[in-house]
Amino acid sequence: LPALRELLDDMFPQPPWEPLNHLISITSKESSKTFQRLIGFSRQRILLINSLLPFFFSWAQLQQDKNLEKHLFALFLILPSEGANHKTKFMENRLFLNHPDFKATRNLSYHQGLIHLHDECCRSFYEGCRQCSLLRMLYPRQHDQ
Repeated sequence: LPALRELLDDMFPQPPWEPLNHLISITSKESSKTFQRLIGFSRQRILLINSLLPFFFSWAQLQQDKNLEKHLFALFLILPSEGANHKTKFMENRLFLNHPDFKATRNLSYHQGLIHLHDECCRSFYEGCRQCSLLRMLYPRQHDQ
């Protein structure tokens, strides 16, 4: 990731004369003596994960570039996650993934998978989980009875 950060800094440089480089905060009347990043590394990573990676993966599929597709998918499997949020915490609790016997690498693919399951299967927190479409997909016969 440090090499990626360096590459992003090279690709999208901040000019030293940019006045926002020296703001301490948006409401501060003082300016910082040191250089401030306009987009921090964690925000860069979020943009990479949610925008650039899916865009270039789709582009690789469209161009039928199997090598690029393979490398981007490998990146998806090894990148660290953005971190837990309300959707991933809910799904971990619902699917019993917090159990001490459950061993998984909580990386980007793990968290993105939980977010995808939540977005596709969870209608509303207030409806409860009795109407869960994920359970109907996993156990179609038992649910129909």
